[in-house]
Amino acid sequence: MKAEGTGECNVKVYLVKYPHVYDIFRVRVQSIVKPYSPVNVHVGAAIKFKIMENTPNDVTSSQSKLDVIWGSSNPQVIDINQKTGEAITLHEGKADILLSNSINAASIVVVSKVKMGEVDQKSRKNLAINTDDY
Repeated sequence: MKAEGTGECNVKVYLVKYPHVYDIFRVRVQSIVKPYSPVNVHVGAAIKFKIMENTPNDVTSSQSKLDVIWGSSNPQVIDINQKTGEAITLHEGKADILLSNSINAASIVVVSKVKMGEVDQKSRKNLAINTDDY
Protein backbone atom coordinates (compact mmCIF):
# COMPACT_ATOMS: atom_id res chain seq x y z
CA MET A 1 0.00 0.00 0.00
CA LYS A 2 1.31 3.45 -0.89
CA ALA A 3 -0.17 6.82 -0.01
CA GLU A 4 -0.74 9.19 -2.94
CA GLY A 5 -1.66 12.18 -0.81
CA THR A 6 -3.11 13.28 2.49
CA GLY A 7 -6.53 12.17 3.68
CA GLU A 8 -8.41 9.24 5.21
CA CYS A 9 -9.82 6.01 3.85
CA ASN A 10 -11.10 2.60 4.90
CA VAL A 11 -8.95 -0.37 3.90
CA LYS A 12 -10.38 -3.85 3.53
CA VAL A 13 -7.96 -6.76 3.75
CA TYR A 14 -9.13 -10.26 2.89
CA LEU A 15 -7.84 -13.70 1.94
CA VAL A 16 -7.99 -14.31 -1.80
CA LYS A 17 -9.18 -17.91 -1.40
CA TYR A 18 -11.56 -16.99 1.42
CA PRO A 19 -12.96 -13.51 0.72
CA HIS A 20 -15.45 -13.89 3.56
CA VAL A 21 -12.47 -13.71 5.97
CA TYR A 22 -11.60 -10.03 6.09
CA ASP A 23 -10.83 -7.06 8.27
CA ILE A 24 -11.47 -3.35 7.73
CA PHE A 25 -9.41 -0.55 9.25
CA ARG A 26 -9.17 3.21 8.86
CA VAL A 27 -5.96 4.82 7.59
CA ARG A 28 -5.10 8.50 8.00
CA VAL A 29 -2.23 9.98 6.00
CA GLN A 30 -0.95 13.45 6.74
CA SER A 31 2.12 15.40 5.84
CA ILE A 32 4.75 16.19 8.45
CA VAL A 33 6.04 19.10 6.36
CA LYS A 34 4.49 22.56 6.68
CA PRO A 35 3.29 24.43 4.73
CA TYR A 36 1.12 21.65 3.34
CA SER A 37 1.54 20.57 -0.25
CA PRO A 38 0.86 21.98 -2.79
CA VAL A 39 2.31 25.40 -2.02
CA ASN A 40 1.40 28.09 -4.57
CA VAL A 41 3.61 31.18 -4.43
CA HIS A 42 4.92 33.99 -6.61
CA VAL A 43 8.48 34.65 -7.75
CA GLY A 44 10.44 36.36 -4.97
CA ALA A 45 8.43 34.87 -2.11
CA ALA A 46 10.15 33.72 1.07
CA ILE A 47 8.90 30.52 2.70
CA LYS A 48 9.91 28.74 5.92
CA PHE A 49 9.46 24.97 5.74
CA LYS A 50 9.31 23.08 9.00
CA ILE A 51 8.34 19.79 10.57
CA MET A 52 4.92 19.76 12.22
CA GLU A 53 5.03 19.76 16.01
CA ASN A 54 2.33 17.15 16.65
CA THR A 55 3.85 14.22 14.76
CA PRO A 56 4.68 10.80 16.21
CA ASN A 57 7.83 10.76 18.35
CA ASP A 58 9.60 8.20 16.18
CA VAL A 59 9.41 10.60 13.21
CA THR A 60 10.40 13.82 14.93
CA SER A 61 12.56 12.80 17.85
CA SER A 62 15.06 15.40 19.01
CA GLN A 63 17.87 13.48 17.29
CA SER A 64 16.04 13.18 13.95
CA LYS A 65 15.25 16.93 14.03
CA LEU A 66 18.98 17.59 14.32
CA ASP A 67 19.65 15.38 11.31
CA VAL A 68 17.12 17.11 9.04
CA ILE A 69 18.41 18.10 5.62
CA TRP A 70 16.18 20.18 3.38
CA GLY A 71 16.63 20.16 -0.37
CA SER A 72 15.05 21.32 -3.62
CA SER A 73 14.48 19.13 -6.66
CA ASN A 74 14.82 22.26 -8.81
CA PRO A 75 17.18 24.86 -7.25
CA GLN A 76 16.65 27.18 -10.25
CA VAL A 77 12.99 27.55 -9.17
CA ILE A 78 13.34 27.54 -5.38
CA ASP A 79 16.50 27.72 -3.30
CA ILE A 80 16.37 26.34 0.25
CA ASN A 81 18.76 26.48 3.19
CA GLN A 82 19.61 22.85 3.96
CA LYS A 83 19.65 23.38 7.73
CA THR A 84 16.94 25.98 8.44
CA GLY A 85 14.29 25.20 5.80
CA GLU A 86 14.15 28.85 4.77
CA ALA A 87 13.55 29.16 1.03
CA ILE A 88 13.24 31.84 -1.63
CA THR A 89 11.52 31.44 -4.98
CA LEU A 90 13.66 32.47 -7.94
CA HIS A 91 11.84 31.63 -11.18
CA GLU A 92 8.54 30.28 -12.45
CA GLY A 93 8.21 26.51 -12.33
CA LYS A 94 7.59 23.52 -10.11
CA ALA A 95 9.84 21.91 -7.51
CA ASP A 96 9.66 19.40 -4.71
CA ILE A 97 10.99 20.47 -1.33
CA LEU A 98 12.57 17.37 0.12
CA LEU A 99 12.96 16.55 3.80
CA SER A 100 15.52 13.92 4.56
CA ASN A 101 16.32 12.41 7.95
CA SER A 102 15.25 9.00 9.23
CA ILE A 103 12.23 9.34 6.92
CA ASN A 104 11.71 11.03 3.57
CA ALA A 105 8.95 13.53 2.87
CA ALA A 106 8.25 16.17 0.24
CA SER A 107 6.13 19.22 -0.41
CA ILE A 108 5.27 20.35 -3.95
CA VAL A 109 5.87 24.05 -4.69
CA VAL A 110 4.43 25.82 -7.74
CA VAL A 111 5.98 29.23 -8.44
CA SER A 112 4.34 31.73 -10.79
CA LYS A 113 4.81 35.33 -11.83
CA VAL A 114 2.28 37.99 -11.01
CA LYS A 115 0.69 38.81 -14.37
CA MET A 116 -1.12 41.93 -13.24
CA GLY A 117 -1.62 43.82 -10.03
CA GLU A 118 -3.84 46.66 -8.95
CA VAL A 119 -3.03 49.27 -6.33
CA ASP A 120 -5.77 51.30 -4.70
CA GLN A 121 -5.41 55.07 -4.18
CA LYS A 122 -4.69 54.69 -0.45
CA SER A 123 -1.79 52.27 -1.03
CA ARG A 124 -0.34 54.13 -4.02
CA LYS A 125 1.63 56.55 -1.80
CA ASN A 126 3.47 53.57 -0.21
CA LEU A 127 4.44 52.05 -3.55
CA ALA A 128 8.05 52.17 -4.68
CA ILE A 129 8.69 51.14 -8.26
CA ASN A 130 12.07 50.00 -9.53
CA THR A 131 12.28 51.26 -13.10
CA ASP A 132 15.80 49.92 -13.72
CA ASP A 133 14.37 46.71 -15.19
CA TYR A 134 12.13 48.46 -17.75
